[in-house]
Amino acid sequence: MIKQVLVVVAGLLALTGCAAPAPPDYAAQHQPAVDAYVAAWSGADLGGLDAAMTADVKRQSPGGLSSDGLDALKKVMTDLRTSYPDTKVVLDENYHMQDRSFHLWTFTGTNTGPGAALPTGKSVKLMGATFMRYQDGKIAEERVYFDALDWQLQLGYTLTPPATGGMPAAQ
Repeated sequence: MIKQVLVVVAGLLALTGCAAPAPPDYAAQHQPAVDAYVAAWSGADLGGLDAAMTADVKRQSPGGLSSDGLDALKKVMTDLRTSYPDTKVVLDENYHMQDRSFHLWTFTGTNTGPGAALPTGKSVKLMGATFMRYQDGKIAEERVYFDALDWQLQLGYTLTPPATGGMPAAQ
């Protein structure tokens, strides 16, 4: 009986030793860079981006918010934070893979500061999505998606129909 118990215990130990290792925690690997990036958008010192982003980081975004390189990205952030001094970015959902992540976010801010256009004094709330690619633990690329028309409408801009007076007649 003791032999049988020892055989069963040895077998269980052998089986548990053969289990596949747990996958890497990619979220934990990306989190320092993501935290620094979100904090920078929301008003933190931009110096924290140096450790979070590659020097040649590329950002594609609607609304004139694209950039090529870390210095250009810092300028985009500074300009937006000047136009929206109470800028806040919140990550609503996060998904991580080995060298990529996907985030759903909400941006809020009030357009009270100077910028490319006169301030409207209106508050905006935008929801969007971001894909990030990492290189050596730093963000190397970001692709941003949000409804730029919704942003403009919240600021009080309106659409003007074309001067042609409507659709051409069917032939």
